[in-house]
Amino acid sequence: MPVMRASPRQPGERSPGALLTPTLAQGVLISMALLLAAGLLGGWVAERLRLPDIVVYLVVGILLGPGVTGWIQAPAGSVGSQIVFVAGAALLLYEGAREVRLTELRRIWLTVTMLSTIGLVAGALVVAALGVWLLHLPFPMALLLAAVISPTDPASIVPVLRHVAVTPKLAQTVVAESALNDATAATLAVVVLGAAGGGADIWWRGLLTFAASSLGGLAVGVAVAVAAIYALSGAVGGAPRVVRQEHGPILALLTAFGAYLLAERLGASGFMAVFAAGVVHGNADILRLLPRPPTQPPGQTDRGFSAVTGDLMRMAVFVLLGTQVKFDSLANIGPAALLTGALVVVARPVTVLLSVLPDRAAHWRWPEIGFLLWVRETGVIAAVLAGILAGNGVAGSSLIASTVVLAALVTLLGQGSTTAAIARRLGVGAQVPE
Repeated sequence: MPVMRASPRQPGERSPGALLTPTLAQGVLISMALLLAAGLLGGWVAERLRLPDIVVYLVVGILLGPGVTGWIQAPAGSVGSQIVFVAGAALLLYEGAREVRLTELRRIWLTVTMLSTIGLVAGALVVAALGVWLLHLPFPMALLLAAVISPTDPASIVPVLRHVAVTPKLAQTVVAESALNDATAATLAVVVLGAAGGGADIWWRGLLTFAASSLGGLAVGVAVAVAAIYALSGAVGGAPRVVRQEHGPILALLTAFGAYLLAERLGASGFMAVFAAGVVHGNADILRLLPRPPTQPPGQTDRGFSAVTGDLMRMAVFVLLGTQVKFDSLANIGPAALLTGALVVVARPVTVLLSVLPDRAAHWRWPEIGFLLWVRETGVIAAVLAGILAGNGVAGSSLIASTVVLAALVTLLGQGSTTAAIARRLGVGAQVPE
């Protein structure tokens, strides 16, 4: 958690009272209270202005950061910031994956798979190529930047779809793509970062590492989720429950963190493990992992808690990202704008068309394809990856952070806030009453 800097006390200077002495613990609590208060105020402002809340969180973070008021000092490399970024990524990816419905994916599995793998990599290569050609960036850095900004954001898309009635096929395509491509992009970024210092043959090994890391993460996530479901439901031979039903929210947190940590310890992708765990947990009844009749499906007992946790993580990640923005980084605004435009105008059409046209079984209509072209918000996972790279002092992390902030502002303001209108114009959705 960000820690506010206390003013230095001169030697021998007495405090007004022991209880008022600014200690480290008090600084942490003050920062937490300030963060929560700013988030609540930002949410109210976003609702009044009809803006995506994370846009307001970014602005609030900029205002509270060292570039303006300096009320929150949260260096990207600090332990608190790294905890927030990694924990936020794990929890939000887990929650997004639980929204995926396997029954709806049977008709569109090819499209979703392509969007989240080959399509995402193709779009990232387009952005990287333009970065090399127009900005003369080294290819590893350009590809790393493209991998960071390429994934769409389930934490932004799921709330939007609650107010836009589209067909289950279209809704699940957008949600599943956002959940899966987060894990794919995060894994790709890690592999690119690890291969950046090698020779030509390192990229082949990087591809093998990418495949092994992804498959290993999927296996770990499935195993952890199945164990958690059995512990909660007692589904193994009528065994008694290890975890009581009211402790379901705690088990959900343990599942997300446990899948991530175990996969990372085994050398697999923690983000892919979290995604797999979320899908299995959200579809436990469909996968027949519950006793018959099920007492109450796992995932239903902790929805309220998960919603609060997700809102808190969204708030913390984007306010912290805003505090990383410094006015001396405005020199990156031109390159960041160019890369953001390439992402929206060039890379997204390449990703979508490459993914949907081969899937004849899904019977995609052009209005639906148009909706997929428009709905692609950059959000939490990109912010988390940018924060992690900045914390590790990766070369070019300043440009990456600037591009992520600009891409989030452009896509959330320009696309996220107009999703309902575009859906109605294309004839694929209608406004859902509050």
